[in-house]
Amino acid sequence: VRDNVTGLIWQVKLSDSTFTFDQTTAYAKTVNSTGLCGFNDWRMPNPKELLGIVHYSIVWPNLSIDTNYFPNTPSGDYSWFWSGSPDANDASSAWYVNFDYGVANGSSRSNDNHVRLVRGRQFFDSFVDNADGTVTQSNTGLMWAKCSEGQSGTNCTDYYATTMDWSAALTAANNSNLGGYNDWRLPNFKELQTLVDYSRYAPAIDSDYFPNTPIDNDSWFWSGSPIAGSADYAWSVNFNYGYATNGHRSYDYHVRLVRGGQSFDPFQLTVNTSGTGSGSVSSNPAGINCGAICAADFNSGSEIILTAAPDTDSTFSGWSGGGCSGTGSCTVTMSAAQTVTATFTAEPITYSLSVSKVGDGSVKSDPTRINCGSDCVASFDKGKVVTLTAKPDTNSTFVSWSGCTAVAANPLQC
Repeated sequence: VRDNVTGLIWQVKLSDSTFTFDQTTAYAKTVNSTGLCGFNDWRMPNPKELLGIVHYSIVWPNLSIDTNYFPNTPSGDYSWFWSGSPDANDASSAWYVNFDYGVANGSSRSNDNHVRLVRGRQFFDSFVDNADGTVTQSNTGLMWAKCSEGQSGTNCTDYYATTMDWSAALTAANNSNLGGYNDWRLPNFKELQTLVDYSRYAPAIDSDYFPNTPIDNDSWFWSGSPIAGSADYAWSVNFNYGYATNGHRSYDYHVRLVRGGQSFDPFQLTVNTSGTGSGSVSSNPAGINCGAICAADFNSGSEIILTAAPDTDSTFSGWSGGGCSGTGSCTVTMSAAQTVTATFTAEPITYSLSVSKVGDGSVKSDPTRINCGSDCVASFDKGKVVTLTAKPDTNSTFVSWSGCTAVAANPLQC
């Protein structure tokens, strides 16, 4: 299943059994050795990637995942799926996602959980301090408030971070003009979760860009995402360890505002080749050069021209995907992650068969192409069985074949 927001491709079939965390690497290696779906770059997802397929609009007790695309996902205690990330706070634990509720948490590495592999580029946080109280998250296109609400200053040390109930948090976002922008809002739960740095704790956030973030155990941050089916609760994240939970909307939590949308700029262009033949695909601007490199990142809105070149004994049959068709060049507009397939067809391979005679007589072939004496050379498709029949002239006799094994004495065939 392809996630068109992130460009990641997910394994649909569940692992045949559950695994401890330390067994997951071997499982991924085994899957890659079998070439699942023609690929050998499957890997364990990180917690953010695994949370990316949680469906937060589904009401519990139904699974918080789209079962149209991920059928037979187990529920209850069996809905825990390992990520590939150890717990930075506890060497005996690692992160997992529970698809009953859609939360990430730590679990003992010795526990048996399910595995769902992923392939595609990993999204690593990349931040830019805009020196106006805002920080841009380059890999999502989101702009964040550098300080929690109530804080200010270069290092967010002026005043204290304030807390407020969910309704007041929505009002604070609506009234903010931070950095000269008036479209601030509460981040949705997935957006807020992208700020969690699972490689650290206390704080589990990049303190170089978000300094002085409250991190005591009661320092939860509101998201703008309600709990599906529960009008009194909303999702929240604690940046001490990175845990997530739901909180009653009357609770007083911290607030970090966000603006903008998830552009995921640049987008990934993936090129697959198929068919009985072979060939290569290159791009302009450079980046794609299949078979060596079949995926590359390109800026949002850019137009990428793909050119197919069939190998000897193959022909290019056409494009599919990315809005392309026909056998000319393919122009892909990078408005999202795209996948294009180039199909090559093998041309028939033929070999030359020549017959030489010593003495007087004729040789004919089946299928009919050789008729010696007039035509003693013909081409036949690879793998074709050709039967030669010799007929001596009057006053001559047939003696033997060379380079051909006799199969019958009358007629004289090989």
